[in-house]
Amino acid sequence: MSETVKRWEGRTVDGKYPLRRYLGGSDHSAVFFTLLPDRAADSDKAAIKLIPADAEAKGQLLRWAAARELAHPNLLRILDMGRDGSALLYLVEELAEENLAQILPERALTAEEAHVALPPILRALQFLHDKGFVHGRLQPANILAIEDQVKLSSDSLAALGDPGRTRTLAAYDPPEAALGDVSWASDVWQLGMTLVEILTQRLPVSDPTRRRPPEIPAEVPEPFREIAEHCLRVDPRKRWTVAKIMSRLEEAWAAEERLRA
Repeated sequence: MSETVKRWEGRTVDGKYPLRRYLGGSDHSAVFFTLLPDRAADSDKAAIKLIPADAEAKGQLLRWAAARELAHPNLLRILDMGRDGSALLYLVEELAEENLAQILPERALTAEEAHVALPPILRALQFLHDKGFVHGRLQPANILAIEDQVKLSSDSLAALGDPGRTRTLAAYDPPEAALGDVSWASDVWQLGMTLVEILTQRLPVSDPTRRRPPEIPAEVPEPFREIAEHCLRVDPRKRWTVAKIMSRLEEAWAAEERLRA
């Protein structure tokens, strides 16, 4: 969306959500700090996301409504949604303190930090997959922190088989995304790309033909290197499941514990 959205500070959305401060956005969205209706305490602060109400608006509202019904400690809670006039859709969510994309320009995560951050992400993904949902946009900007909890964003969720909102392909997307295929294996590919980036501050180099797996930098330590290799298989049928990734992490932890004993 245009830079002019920053000038919307002070406006009220749907008669109840004041746009107190612009937090950021993209060509398609804008996010503001807001307060929940009839409450002024800091504990009731939230984030409100605005997107254009285009031809897909009805489907987007249905997807958000389905996502709102999902409750997991590692998923960002959706608090409300709706239309503001005919031009905008809005989504009100928990307010995160930061996301991984804000950290990476300064430094990569250590292996120890990755060991802490990865399990909550995997638990949220497994929960979504068990419920028949695909996250669809797993990347550092959508891995957030609220106090001491790591959470995944919830605004991009779609039911398995529903590609969700039409969008431009991102650097995190798997080869099959060009054909419109969206699956649990797509989330696993995005996890592999994200894992490499948070450990090296850069995405792995992809084959321009997308017929070979991306190159994983040598500095990616084990077991993350092995996990990334199995996430980034070109054939989605050969990628590890979320359960397999968690199992491999647990094996690595057990081995480290034995070495320390």
